[in-house]
Amino acid sequence: MGKGWGRRRVLIAAVIAAIIVVPAALVITQQRAASASTILSILDGSASIARGGATFAAAADGDVVNAGDRVQTADRSHAVVTFFDGSTLEIEPATTVQIEEAQVAASGAIAIRISQTIGRTWASVQKLVRADSKFELRSPTLTAIVRGTGFITEVLADGTSTVQTTDGTVQVSAQGQNVLVGAGQSTSAQPNAPPTTPVPSPRSPNLLRFGMHSPAYLAVVDPFGRACGVVLPGPTVVRQIPGCLASSPGTYPQLVDVSGAAAGTYQVVVVSIAPGGAFDATASAVDGFGNLSFNYVASGSGEPGAKFRSMIDVSVGSNGALSANGLGPLTVVDHLPVKFVTAPKPLSPTDAPGSPQLTPLPGLGFAVGTNTPVAPLPSATSSLPAAPTVSITPVPTVVVPTATLSAPTLPPTQLPTVVPTVIPTAPPTPTPTLAPTPTPTLAPTATPTPTAAPSPPTLSGGTAAPGATLPVLGTNWPAGAAITITWPDGSLVGTADVQTNGQFATLIRVPQGAIPGQTYKITATGGGQTASADVTVAVVYKPTFTLLNTFAPRSTASVPFTGSGWPPSSDYSLLFDGRPIAGGGVTSTTGTFQGSFAVPANTTPGTHTVTATSAGYSVSASLTTQ
Repeated sequence: MGKGWGRRRVLIAAVIAAIIVVPAALVITQQRAASASTILSILDGSASIARGGATFAAAADGDVVNAGDRVQTADRSHAVVTFFDGSTLEIEPATTVQIEEAQVAASGAIAIRISQTIGRTWASVQKLVRADSKFELRSPTLTAIVRGTGFITEVLADGTSTVQTTDGTVQVSAQGQNVLVGAGQSTSAQPNAPPTTPVPSPRSPNLLRFGMHSPAYLAVVDPFGRACGVVLPGPTVVRQIPGCLASSPGTYPQLVDVSGAAAGTYQVVVVSIAPGGAFDATASAVDGFGNLSFNYVASGSGEPGAKFRSMIDVSVGSNGALSANGLGPLTVVDHLPVKFVTAPKPLSPTDAPGSPQLTPLPGLGFAVGTNTPVAPLPSATSSLPAAPTVSITPVPTVVVPTATLSAPTLPPTQLPTVVPTVIPTAPPTPTPTLAPTPTPTLAPTATPTPTAAPSPPTLSGGTAAPGATLPVLGTNWPAGAAITITWPDGSLVGTADVQTNGQFATLIRVPQGAIPGQTYKITATGGGQTASADVTVAVVYKPTFTLLNTFAPRSTASVPFTGSGWPPSSDYSLLFDGRPIAGGGVTSTTGTFQGSFAVPANTTPGTHTVTATSAGYSVSASLTTQ
């Protein structure tokens, strides 16, 4: 498949759905932004605000919520609050939260503290770089501290609380004990009890994937009005759907994953960002075991700024598997209906005003494409599809016959008989009659009509780990053809049926025995056509982090450590009880490191957690201070 924008296809293994509601811009002065707690957006239903110690009163979409205010959603209602740094808190039905603190210090440090008394929330937290910045969520039984991640908090009527991490790491504290909850894990705390040991979260019954390879931004809105994906202005990543994952702008391809999808109408909104940009969006779904449920494709094209919307109705079976009857066409719309508030005071890497910090997301459930970075806004000179190859039939050589003049044959002269004494008179010599010169007739010159050669079929490749599924798509195939996709050893890894537009989209499964780091060529065959593509097997790292001393006085200036199995030549950093400390560095070319760190001043006696992080991986070890 060509690497230019062209008509690159998109595989969205997910019900494509996404109305993106971009409300009127909310203009807030920088001074007010520093002290404002949140901006409230009501997605559906209704919500109330209690100002300070006052009673609850009906809230309006776009209300500013200050420190000390409480927000409460009604039954069957959803709302989201956006903090000044771009972090968001999605509030589920019948939930009550209080914004205890939300401010930026003169030093640029951020302080956001929330209490949740009952209900369910989903926090998408921007990365906090400054060590003195904090984002905390408290319940009656635990405290969750994060520095850039996504997590769900559920509080029951008796105060029992559960924290489930989607990406990143959350430190959960209760009754003086701490646990680190990694991506895909959860912990809970009952009244007067420490947090439980983190365990894997329950398997999601389904997964929707949305994707966009082409020059366009993609975002999704679920049946409750919650958005996930890339929106303008910005471009900015918005994650309002609990547990959703979205690629950052400027990555190829752009992906949105929605796990545990609910039934209802989903919408997808696409914004073209390149001149003459043409794009295809495909919608797919898999069940909890990775089995493909459906695939659909929608196409569109438009100049920069053109907006499109498509919809799909999704049903959920008794086993959680999804079904749908097709993806609607991409139609032009005047505005993007997404309830999204532009952060009035975005932050720089030092947590001071500047460009927003977008939380880096881990690898998604199944990979697609090469994830090669591309410019967020392509230049005006975009990569256009290659001109079709025109086969010109050579003009035939016209043979012009040579005119041949026929010279007449003169009859022999008759000699007279000589008669004596008679002098005969010789007859006149006859004048020959020349044959007319023939005029040659030219054969007509045939002007051939150029014939465009048909475009060859294409097949996309990508990167995936052994045993993982990989979305692939094909173009320019015979309509109705049955496609088989094979691994180099001839084993079948996927099948598909070509749609009437000559396209197909499906999932293949990388063999468990494929060697990480190797590139294999898959082959698609069908309708008398064949195409191949490269699949690179992702390297799955299993990092270790070991403290050589697990007991240390609080005044210890050097605690040695080692690490192995990490991504090679990657920056790594250290956290002490969730806060950055000195001692990081760069892993070796073989993925190892070693070093030491000092125990932070004012550390209390007891057990503490030291974490090494690099390239999305995190490993922790315990250190007991005396």
